[in-house]
Amino acid sequence: MRWADAAGAADLTAGLGHRLAAGLVYAGRAGGVRPSGVRSTNTLWGRIATMHLGGRRRFSTFRTTLSACLSPVGGPAVDGAELTGWMHRHLRVAVLPLAVEDVVPGEGWLLGLADPPLDLRDVARTDLRRAISRRRSALPV
Repeated sequence: MRWADAAGAADLTAGLGHRLAAGLVYAGRAGGVRPSGVRSTNTLWGRIATMHLGGRRRFSTFRTTLSACLSPVGGPAVDGAELTGWMHRHLRVAVLPLAVEDVVPGEGWLLGLADPPLDLRDVARTDLRRAISRRRSALPV
């Protein structure tokens, strides 16, 4: 789960033109059992350190979403180092440890309960999420 501080929420609000409050902005999962029935070897640390904080935008849907929110419309995308710095300054991670078989249903429960605004999959389509999707599609490759 990713939490944005007040300044980070203000940056996201300014970029999107939709109000985002400080607090939980994104919920993701690592591990669990894949739809094929195979147990995932992903770890939370691996996803955060290598994909979200240390990775490139094309390997992280979360980085892509943040880049879309923070980049000027029609302009260049926020560069990777700038985005990583922004993440370090404004986001915090909270962990909800679950048994392997509970990871996928637990994420569904959390999404239904908290409705984090930057999650785009398995949540209601809102004006905010449609704006994020449009901005993601407009990012340069």
